[in-house]
Amino acid sequence: MLVLNEKRANEFLEKFKLDAIISSSRENTTYLTNFLSVSHIQDKLYNVSSGSGENYLQIYGILPRGEKPVLVLPASLQKIAELDNALTDRIRAYGEPLSISPKKQDRSSLDDQSFDSPDEALVAAVKEFVPGKRCGIDYSDIEMKSLKALKRQQGIQTKNATELFRFIRAVKSPEEIRRLRNAGIVNERGMNSAFEAVRSSAKGTEIMREYAKTIVSYGAKFDFGNVLLGIGAQGGEMVNPSQTTVKQGDPIWIDVITSLNGYSSDTGDSASVGKPSEKQLNIYNAMENIVEKAKDLSRAGAKPSDIYRETLPLWDRFNLSRPQVTLAHGIGIETHEYPQISSGSLNENTIAIRDDFIRSSADIPLEAGMILNFESAYLVPNWGGVHLERTMIIEKSRSSPLYDQKRSIRRRY
Repeated sequence: MLVLNEKRANEFLEKFKLDAIISSSRENTTYLTNFLSVSHIQDKLYNVSSGSGENYLQIYGILPRGEKPVLVLPASLQKIAELDNALTDRIRAYGEPLSISPKKQDRSSLDDQSFDSPDEALVAAVKEFVPGKRCGIDYSDIEMKSLKALKRQQGIQTKNATELFRFIRAVKSPEEIRRLRNAGIVNERGMNSAFEAVRSSAKGTEIMREYAKTIVSYGAKFDFGNVLLGIGAQGGEMVNPSQTTVKQGDPIWIDVITSLNGYSSDTGDSASVGKPSEKQLNIYNAMENIVEKAKDLSRAGAKPSDIYRETLPLWDRFNLSRPQVTLAHGIGIETHEYPQISSGSLNENTIAIRDDFIRSSADIPLEAGMILNFESAYLVPNWGGVHLERTMIIEKSRSSPLYDQKRSIRRRY
């Protein structure tokens, strides 16, 4: 099943009278074609795979309006693509196929539509599969040679559609929701394993190890840079796990990100070693109230600016200063997607997002089918921090949990 929200994509193409949109980033190509570019292409440098472009390996997706997507990729990745039954069958390759034999392999054995370079493959695919001439281009990673080759084709119009892709991806398809739920469940299990390892004398790296072991056992990705773990006073700033040792009375917070089958999960919570202090309880209660308030206000049509404003007085009620934090963010193939609920969304009349089709403030109204991470963090230098995070799906008249996330200060000993 395609992850692409075909109905939404074609509505945008119709609205802007586009004959096709063309992706260049790993994320957008994964979205259009179902090929897990985000997994198969970790390093885009020229010498990683044979058949790459002049500087970087190029991979493109093409979505002609109302038709099936097209994938343009190096021949070295074509066999991997063909093994995926859920993938589009419209594939055009360039460069040399992957071979461990010193004898050069005949490219025609893979596909009679194979080309010497990515620009040739892209232009040929557009000519073959796009009936019209007006194309929206994702400028994220496109090689200039390929862009120029498209522009040289008689009658083809190229427009910057980089932000348009993000707006299309904001509302999730059923398959995306399924993948996000699965990724979230695995990440939650990993975080629970990490909290179970919290005890007096445990080191931050030992706690992290339990998280890593759990998520990897389910096939999710572990990245040290995506694990934040605050222990005691060290947790007064954003910090990765270290050799810091847990002591009685320490406030602990964890914020972890992973991905599974191309889709992200971001979750977090807090703990105490022994009885939580009044300060930690007060901050956590404030954040629970703020996240719950934001969640209750979030439904189709709601504006992030209104939601953010409604939560601000709660900091005052708990006698806490108002931190400049993001209260919620979209999540999908990327960890941070549109929309966001933050202080930035208050600038309702400022054009912050633009390309040749999109001109928008950061105050993007919520729509049914969006997935948002609601979070709050409160970090106090030389004392520590508290964190709380939940993932919700936006519905017509409310928001609902994407998966089970029990939240309270976890008491460890």
